[in-house]
Amino acid sequence: MCTAFVSIDLGSAVPVLLLAVRDEYTDRRWLPPGRHWPSWPTVTGALDLTAGGTWLAFDPHNGPVAACLLNGFGPQAPAHRRLSRGEIPLIAASGQEISHDRLERHDPFHLIVARPNGVRLISWNGCAVEDRELPSGISAVVNDGLEGQADNRTDSPRIRSAMAARLAHFRTRLQAVARPEPAAGRPEDAWGQWLPIACGDGLPPDHPAALVRHLESRSGRTWGSTSISLVALTPSAARYDFGPALGSCTWPRIHLETVLDRLPAPDHRHPGGAGACGASLAVQPVSAVADALCGHLPKCAAERMSRGLARVSRYPCSARPSRRSYDLLNPGRSNALQRAPGNVDYPGRSRRKVMMMSTSTPDWAEQIAQQELATSLPRRWAHSQGVARQAQRLAPVLGPDAALLIAAAVLHDVGYTPRLAVTGFHPLDGARFLRDEHGADERLVRLVANHSVALLEAEERGLREILEREFPLLDDQLLVDALIFCDMTTTPDGTLTSARDRVSEIVARYGASTLVGRFIQRAGPEIEAAVARTEHRLAAAGDQPR
Repeated sequence: MCTAFVSIDLGSAVPVLLLAVRDEYTDRRWLPPGRHWPSWPTVTGALDLTAGGTWLAFDPHNGPVAACLLNGFGPQAPAHRRLSRGEIPLIAASGQEISHDRLERHDPFHLIVARPNGVRLISWNGCAVEDRELPSGISAVVNDGLEGQADNRTDSPRIRSAMAARLAHFRTRLQAVARPEPAAGRPEDAWGQWLPIACGDGLPPDHPAALVRHLESRSGRTWGSTSISLVALTPSAARYDFGPALGSCTWPRIHLETVLDRLPAPDHRHPGGAGACGASLAVQPVSAVADALCGHLPKCAAERMSRGLARVSRYPCSARPSRRSYDLLNPGRSNALQRAPGNVDYPGRSRRKVMMMSTSTPDWAEQIAQQELATSLPRRWAHSQGVARQAQRLAPVLGPDAALLIAAAVLHDVGYTPRLAVTGFHPLDGARFLRDEHGADERLVRLVANHSVALLEAEERGLREILEREFPLLDDQLLVDALIFCDMTTTPDGTLTSARDRVSEIVARYGASTLVGRFIQRAGPEIEAAVARTEHRLAAAGDQPR
């Protein structure tokens, strides 16, 4: 039961204020705000480690703008096409567009897009989009929509009653105190009387109107408020304060690097403080705050975070964008997707224009794989989609590298495409294609080149030296194992299987004495070991092998 309050006073020195509380199962892991997404390098937000997106994205360079998403009620997207709603705030904060086809792949939501000159609420009910400009004063948004009056609302009288009680109590409290104009200093100084109200206003977590909640569900899991965000927007500066809601409202001094270049030099009278136009401090190292904010992460994920590998991007995979798009910042405008003017040569094809997207993201990877495989090799395309679905399961294990794995998974067999089969060894041909024609990320290319113990097949083909020289095996056992797991637990038709059955199927299909048959039998023990290691990591992260 997420909640957001928006205060708009265009005559104020700080025209827009946003208070947002996220409610979720408390064991759903996340990372504190940072620049976690290479596709949106200026966007800051907390990272959801399950799906890779965020619930509140903040970009001081694009307005500034804050985009906050709340789940809605209504018809769900088809399970086989569903995308995480966590990408929507990232798209909105960066000023990008979303295609109508892509919108239909999301479950219902309510999206607040706040800028210093006004705030819009964009609601998707599973069938249609409604957008409106919020009026001056205080507006409240919950999962039942603006003021709890969406057409599609929860069927639960208990939840509906709790939302109504929350709105009634906290609207009255916010209206009764002085509206803050946050500038420099500590959060308690900047936000004044809003801060204790945002922290729950003294209500116990099981109170019907509680803003900060902690309740035991019937399944035994704890459902409650996991974070609180306060955002202040002015035309020339912005402030973003963020804190975990862990039963007591302690506000760690987390300020974001992305704000620094939009504000005056720091005011050193307060350690880490900022000048008069806003507050900003250095981001604390992930390793120092991850346990406090996120609970105990799987060891492998914590180790990767401590190395500063912030590589999560747009995912899960999406279909190729349609020709029509929905502008989240200007909802009344529907435009054709912009295509780059550059031309790309494809051997054996006429010269054609292609959409230039950020390479190595799952979005980009799925589009490339689809256009290369879907028509020429539909069964191989079905397998690649299945491998990508397995990769999505590994997000809790891979943490910041989850998007890289998904991109490699959907592209791992692209070298089978007839026009790309120069050597006939698909890992090498696919990697060369990604490197030479798309300038793809080096780690992605090396994963594709070496997927599923490809070095042994290269040896059978007399290509091992070439493969090792051009695309050295990635020195990352976790990623290498993960891609083997995804590939070797997926049938040629994209359904799930065991590693042992997959190896047996390949031997039966090619023949035990053939080159591929010899290779896969040699690779079998290492494949099963890699799958077992990955399943162990999944179990440690709270997922069970399927």
